[in-house]
Amino acid sequence: HKGPTRPAPFSFEARDKLMVKRKEEKINQIFEEEKKAREFRAKPVPKIQSTGAVKKSSSLNSLRSAKSDDESKHHRNPFKAKPPTVLYQKPFEPKKPERSLEITEICLNTERRAKDREEYDKKVQEKLDCLAIEKLRREREQRRLEQEEIAMVRKQAVHFAQPTRKYKAIKIRPSAKITMPVSPNLGTAKRLHSQNKENLID
Repeated sequence: HKGPTRPAPFSFEARDKLMVKRKEEKINQIFEEEKKAREFRAKPVPKIQSTGAVKKSSSLNSLRSAKSDDESKHHRNPFKAKPPTVLYQKPFEPKKPERSLEITEICLNTERRAKDREEYDKKVQEKLDCLAIEKLRREREQRRLEQEEIAMVRKQAVHFAQPTRKYKAIKIRPSAKITMPVSPNLGTAKRLHSQNKENLID
């Protein structure tokens, strides 16, 4: 038989300590790596091949020999200045070109565009004038039609006397039967009789 459930106290202290310890170890590891990276390490001396040294010595010898040859030439042939003949010569004059320059008329785009614009404006004005003339002609034609219609209506409204019409003559023929007069059945006798009865009852 199991007993009732009892609450047991618990805490995260052990887990927190473990996490803090791991964090400190990680920080110490990073510090050690940075410290090792900052340490000075000398690079090894590069190896010098013998052929390069031979070439360098030969080039130095050739330079020394060329310098000694120049010095010997200088001693043998000392420098002497030439006379200033340029001062007595005629100054330089540029030659004119033999070909003749042909000056052509310059056609600017502004002038061409101005002409095109003038022609365009002229065409537009002509078109507007034609439209105005056509509009004026239509207005005149409409006015004329209206006046003709008004005159026709007025003419139709005037009364003209018509002559007496001639019909065929009526021929009166005697009737074959004699018409007998019949009194109309207006119901006056019946109405009077009914009124007399009502008066006697009252």
